[in-house]
Amino acid sequence: MKQPYLVVISIDALVGEDIKDLSLTPNLRYIKERGSMVEAVRSIYPSLTHPAHAVMMSGNPPRVTGVYANTHMGKFGEQERWFNRLSEMGCPTLFHLAKQRGMRTAACRWPLTAGGFSQIDYLIPEVTGDEIEAKGMEALLKEAASPSLHPIIAEHLPLLDGKVQPAEDRFSATVAAQIIERFKPNLLLTHPAFVDTARHHHGLFGPEVTEAVRTVDGFVGLLIEAADRAGILEETNFIVLGDHGHLAGERSIALNARLAEAGLIELDRSRAVTAWKARSHATGLSAQIYLKDEKDSRLSAQVEELLNTWAQEEESGIGEVFTKEEVQAHFDLDGPFSFVVEGDGRSQFIDDWREPIVRPLHHPSSSHGHLPYRGHQPPLLCMGPAFTEGVILNGCSLLDLAPTAAAILGLESDGMQGRVLTELLTDR
Repeated sequence: MKQPYLVVISIDALVGEDIKDLSLTPNLRYIKERGSMVEAVRSIYPSLTHPAHAVMMSGNPPRVTGVYANTHMGKFGEQERWFNRLSEMGCPTLFHLAKQRGMRTAACRWPLTAGGFSQIDYLIPEVTGDEIEAKGMEALLKEAASPSLHPIIAEHLPLLDGKVQPAEDRFSATVAAQIIERFKPNLLLTHPAFVDTARHHHGLFGPEVTEAVRTVDGFVGLLIEAADRAGILEETNFIVLGDHGHLAGERSIALNARLAEAGLIELDRSRAVTAWKARSHATGLSAQIYLKDEKDSRLSAQVEELLNTWAQEEESGIGEVFTKEEVQAHFDLDGPFSFVVEGDGRSQFIDDWREPIVRPLHHPSSSHGHLPYRGHQPPLLCMGPAFTEGVILNGCSLLDLAPTAAAILGLESDGMQGRVLTELLTDR
């Protein structure tokens, strides 16, 4: 029996509308014509990159992965630390399961993989801008990447310009292609992010976003070509999907400034924070509200009343208010916060505690972190010996990726809350 190969390509912020005209994306067209697709993949709450990728590689929701935001809430004014290490995962991942079976594993800029050398044979993790600034890209990659990849990194390092896109994706795709060709891992996960960057900077749709989709399609082609050169194309399964959608935005809301105005954040004469009872941690188009003492029932009731009152005001930016218990029950989300506020559909939240509270955006922009059923939905395309040709599903959950990947690789998926997308798979 031939051993299975699986390449998962998560195109950050890819939505179904991006692939309506497949003549612009010949490599995605190649996959669709030889495989199947899901038209709409339901993301998770909050619909952010790092929580979504934790879900994709584990088949479990944020309540289980423990990754409830992109970043840990830090001190006011300090750089926040990203959720990015494999050790931060609260449950096993595809990498753990594959290594238990003696399979070769690889990750190239997949979030939540840093430091995962024991489970990932060929690793280049996601790196953050502050890490690059502190250490320099070359030194950082030598420290963060598997030693076996250092020659490949050194060869292609000139492609990089810090975290500037699309250079970062070009580097990642080139290195991932080299990993496929030289090492033939059974499992490779990679994450091009140029489409997300284009949407944040230029708005939900437009020529810049279209060009970003076309560029990333070319990077998908590099991986298909690498499998062909390695002589494993016929045995390789490809899954390409988006992790979340975007919503167009008009303004930013400094919710902490509103909390300061209400006396829940204390400031000195220089507007520096001296104490706080409640604060907001922005998660894009939503925000998580923390209490200094979450056991203080009087404080909790005061904050809940304030948030619900503000939600009635058009300029507050708040569309809905959820208690921690409500997001646990409805979205399988848990964390050290007490409330979650969902934006009004045109506002994003920021963590600044200084006025003005409402800050209009003076350029086209879009963002995410919103409820997963709102707005444009990500697609999923797949091809390979494990997949039936010509099947089109209306929808699935992001949680279903890992169980389906596990089934393709012959791994156990016990403990995963997603389901195997058997409709897409051939009888084996």
